[in-house]
Amino acid sequence: MKVRTNWQSKQESTFGLGIDFVLWCHTHLGKHFSHTIIWFIALTVWLLNPSVRKVSKQYLDNLKQFAAVNNISLPHLSTLKHINRFCNNFLDQLLSWQNKLDMRDVIPVDNSHERFVIQTTKNTGSVIISAHIGNIEMMRAINNHLQIKNKLNIIIWMNNNKRFMKYLKKLDPNSNINLIPSNNIDPSTIFTLDDKIKKGEVIVILADRITGSESKTVEVEFLGKKAFLPQGPWILAGILNAPVFTSYNIYSDGRYHSYLNEWGPIKLRDRKNREEEIKQLASRFIQELEEMVIKSPYDWFNFYNFWQEPVNSQKQK
Repeated sequence: MKVRTNWQSKQESTFGLGIDFVLWCHTHLGKHFSHTIIWFIALTVWLLNPSVRKVSKQYLDNLKQFAAVNNISLPHLSTLKHINRFCNNFLDQLLSWQNKLDMRDVIPVDNSHERFVIQTTKNTGSVIISAHIGNIEMMRAINNHLQIKNKLNIIIWMNNNKRFMKYLKKLDPNSNINLIPSNNIDPSTIFTLDDKIKKGEVIVILADRITGSESKTVEVEFLGKKAFLPQGPWILAGILNAPVFTSYNIYSDGRYHSYLNEWGPIKLRDRKNREEEIKQLASRFIQELEEMVIKSPYDWFNFYNFWQEPVNSQKQK
């Protein structure tokens, strides 16, 4: 049996960063001062946590090799800058929940957002597939800007970040974001999600990380290396039979660039062909993800050995 340290088993450490203090600095001393504080926090994490440095270097090395093979020029990549971007992204998540993000710092890249607005006016819900890249909470700021009132339901692993989720709710008790534990997905949950779709709500699924409840995986190639993704997000999207978009909100040149790609409903056929269809969907998704990390290398936040084969998974190659 393979031995691995699962990301699910790592307890959240964000509260050691002094969330309240950083928010206070941002509010009273300004953006630049709070970013200076964040830099020292990132430096502390970088110095004291060699395992984080190791997996960051693994990812950045794979990215550099992938770029070189594809004749793409990247600047020197630093693990310290990667961790610093994660810490700054964390602050931006908090500011998003406080409705303090300036929409002048957000650039919708194409007209997919307009199509998304049209979709919401039909009183039919949709599914957004995303990844642990950039700021997924930016969807909240964009929806507020576009005056989209539809509730966002984000399916997220809760076991090791319950305190953080409670803290977010405290920042905005009236938030239109509903957090759904991915470790509790069962048939009754699917009926609930289907009802939300019928009410015009949006279901957000992060599809680049295998959770503790996920046994079936699909083998793909990410940055030129064999990797494994969960089958669950694609099966769930097929069951819900709603319009699907992929969303990435990445940071570049001091602003967030919001990409929203329209996929249309996912139709999965009988079991004989389903696994091959899931592989095609996951491969298409991973190609989009590769494009995003090339555009913004420091915005991908899976700080564990992403390329290691998961234990006891039923993988489909």
